[in-house]
Amino acid sequence: PNETSADIAASGRHRRPTAPASAIGAADVEEMYGEIPERLRLRRPLDLPPPLRSEADLVRALAGAMGLEVRLVEMPFADLLSALERDEVDLVISGMTITPERNARVAFAGPYMVSGKSLLSKSAEITGVESPAELDDPARGFAALEGSTSEAFAQRELGRARLVTTSDLDGGVRKVLAGEVDALITDHPFCQVSVLRHPEAGLSCLQTPFTIEPLGIALPADDPLFVTGMAMILAGAALLRYVTEYEAGFGDV
Repeated sequence: PNETSADIAASGRHRRPTAPASAIGAADVEEMYGEIPERLRLRRPLDLPPPLRSEADLVRALAGAMGLEVRLVEMPFADLLSALERDEVDLVISGMTITPERNARVAFAGPYMVSGKSLLSKSAEITGVESPAELDDPARGFAALEGSTSEAFAQRELGRARLVTTSDLDGGVRKVLAGEVDALITDHPFCQVSVLRHPEAGLSCLQTPFTIEPLGIALPADDPLFVTGMAMILAGAALLRYVTEYEAGFGDV
């Protein structure tokens, strides 16, 4: 199965340890990272504890810590929470922002990362704005992932502009490259990686995201032990990151 940065769900938690699975759906992280020239790999696509560089790596590390195997299943982003509620998957780790509306449906562990809404565009004028209000124009067109907070952001902040939704983020990037829309609205790390993936396309992204959003792991609302265990593992991973950064900065003292 393909591994993606946007749509990951995992099934087969501790109640079904012999049949674990993780569902993913937008852009192949391993392939995407491999397309970036070595000299341009200034940082990991996602700010995860070392040596993790993607959500696919993170879900494998979490499964390893819990003694589970992982099966990755492709799934549209908009279907992830419904699949979790139907017990078709056991967790969702998909660049999903923790929101009150989503937390009313499922539990969350994390955040494992803090991101924000950004723009990917071939126009430096568009990515040079400081406020979305500067782009709220009927002559503008934007793409966003269906069912995402990016879509909600566009509807709220860019109500006069044309909005096109896509089932995966790569589809949004293709629309930007083809000139079908002025920009893709999505998480800042994905925009940064997309610039590196297409060095000849003249892409750019915002210097500073419009928003600050916590990304979390969606878990079943009726499984408190699983939620607690996942939260403890994430806390340990965060501690490891801080210790690693401390040792890198100060060494033995």
